[in-house]
Amino acid sequence: MWFPTRYGVQLAWEWPEMRGRRPPKTVSDPTAARLRAGHALTVTETALVFLEDAAAAASR
Repeated sequence: MWFPTRYGVQLAWEWPEMRGRRPPKTVSDPTAARLRAGHALTVTETALVFLEDAAAAASR
């Protein structure tokens, strides 16, 4: 999981799955944060397409 900003870390740290883990470093450069967020979104969308395809193949 990516945490491109301090706010992103704060939000994610509220998840029960994150208890007992050390927070990652944040990105201070706004451009780098946008690029990482865009990359994370693309990776997530790609994974969802693979899962949809696998589900469709399993139901055939």
